Amino acid sequence: FPCRRWLAACADRSPSCDLKHYGLGPRGVIPLATSLSINAHICELDLSDNRLGGPGIGAVLQAIRSGGPQRLQRLDLSGNQAGTDGTEALANFLLCSADKQPGPKLSVLAFESNGITDKGAAKLAPSLGALPGIGFMVGNGKPGPCLGSFLKALSLARNDIAESGRAICAALEGNATLEAVDLSWNQITDGAAVAKIIRENRKLRQLNVSWNGLGDAGIVAMTTALSQAPEDERLTSLAVARNRVSAKGALALALLVGKLDVLDISGNPIGAEGAKPILAAYQEAMAASPSCRLVANDICVRDGTPVAKMLELVAEGKPLESPNDDKADLEPLAEQLVEVSLEDKNRGYQPKKPGNKTAITRSSGNLSFPGIIGGVQENGDDAFEIRPRRNKR
Repeated sequence: FPCRRWLAACADRSPSCDLKHYGLGPRGVIPLATSLSINAHICELDLSDNRLGGPGIGAVLQAIRSGGPQRLQRLDLSGNQAGTDGTEALANFLLCSADKQPGPKLSVLAFESNGITDKGAAKLAPSLGALPGIGFMVGNGKPGPCLGSFLKALSLARNDIAESGRAICAALEGNATLEAVDLSWNQITDGAAVAKIIRENRKLRQLNVSWNGLGDAGIVAMTTALSQAPEDERLTSLAVARNRVSAKGALALALLVGKLDVLDISGNPIGAEGAKPILAAYQEAMAASPSCRLVANDICVRDGTPVAKMLELVAEGKPLESPNDDKADLEPLAEQLVEVSLEDKNRGYQPKKPGNKTAITRSSGNLSFPGIIGGVQENGDDAFEIRPRRNKR
């Protein structure tokens, strides 16, 4: 039988239900999925860390696909050992025809820590590229949307995606629906593939590729791509924390500061010398737009130094006033990229395995992706905001 909390939510016609860490397992989720298929009130459902496995994931997605939970918009399936079977079920779900009216319009999906690996990512990639539904044939033989065409925010963090990351990135290049994507804590080291998303995608506004080992060459490629994208149709928020970017790639990071509303460069060992051009760019960006946000924690700057004090102001979102003895070091940026050798692409980089699995957090209708990119909040019909926050260690 469905668990007590779910039964209470159904009886109260509650719009949300938090069942994370509930230990449902592949058997317990079957009756829950059966009742979900006829629940017309649920809008937000958290099933993270329940050991659902591939069959359990498939049962939940089939219940949604049936058209019963018409109001469901946010779903968390993180930490459920989905594996290849569960990932394939997700791919089939995203490509399923949405010809049932009215039908579910799932807009936020977290699928983190599910052991997708390269094998599952290869199966998922084609469904991400087909989300607009253009040319998709529905039951009456006419083109129509698929269920995935309503998806606006997707997290695939912590899934051991490496070589197949190129296929995921290639699919996202032409995706015309997603506005926020989290690919952090994987092993996607191909900066050129990520750069193509930034250059070609006209819909995506927030991207998290932290903890992927992109290196200096990857950051240079991403900076170049951002400069080539139309200003009104490009990213506004980017997280590249802990990607082994050194002082050699600091100028590329500095050039990103003025082009984005939010930039997270935390955990990259750029040091004081690398921080100076970034601080100069931040100072200039704040003069033009006080809403500019730079997150630069743990970048190997000694405490108590003038640069460290300026970084404290940055953390508080305050404009910079350089100390007189340090003004000479904050010269205006040259509008050109530093030369970074392509040999520094960090081939074979293996980031550390993440520790405890984290699920989506919630506050007042807000779904937060764990990690550096911290919040996906619906501000209107089609507007989403991703707020950076410090990742607790």
